[in-house]
Amino acid sequence: MKTLQLFFTFALLFTFINMQAQDDANSKKLVLKLYANGFYRYNESNDCERSLPANTIYKSEKKNYDFGNLSFAIELLNDRFFTHEFEFMPIKIKYNDEVELLTYTQLNQTLTISGCKSTSIETAFRYQLNYYFNNTKKVVPYIGLSPQLFYNYYKLNPATSSQFANTSQNIGINLAIVPSLLININNKFLFDFNIPLEFYEIKLNTINCKNPAIALEEQKKTKIEWQLIPKTINVRLGLVYKI
Repeated sequence: MKTLQLFFTFALLFTFINMQAQDDANSKKLVLKLYANGFYRYNESNDCERSLPANTIYKSEKKNYDFGNLSFAIELLNDRFFTHEFEFMPIKIKYNDEVELLTYTQLNQTLTISGCKSTSIETAFRYQLNYYFNNTKKVVPYIGLSPQLFYNYYKLNPATSSQFANTSQNIGINLAIVPSLLININNKFLFDFNIPLEFYEIKLNTINCKNPAIALEEQKKTKIEWQLIPKTINVRLGLVYKI
């Protein structure tokens, strides 16, 4: 219940600010942005799906790094300080093929000890309400408030019988405060540097693990997950063109 209250509080706040911004929509101009995105995320879990011996502690750590992904945005400017920005990240597809082998030269035998083939698909859409502290200087600080809708899909096919094929899907929304800096190159081109700081995320998570040792109806799990201040760092470096 507290989670829903917090979510609706931020939603109402965002709606109010958006209504205020619409009142300032005079002499609008269009700006095109191309962002290169960097990403780091850390996940830690003690949730083990298999039985463990007594006095055993399970811990899983995952670190994800990603650099250079492109996204495109348009921004509606006006003569005042509020602007509206719409950003779309095209579908991003990743494919990994990993394997670890042991070769016994005397026996002329090679064994696969671990490895997998994995495919991931991601896409996202962000709306961002920006407030510029000034709009005439060469270096212009501004701050944004943004909800982002995202979807990702992951499929893993293991190379050994000690693991099981599985798929996972996430669809959700995260809220972020975006401190930013705009640097004017000339009247048409600018650099845009910003760091979306996520403070809330909620998502629908579906996992399907094809483990023949458990019942078929238990192989698929769907749950709603939320996190306050996720351990996520995003960095965006943009090239801006004023039309």
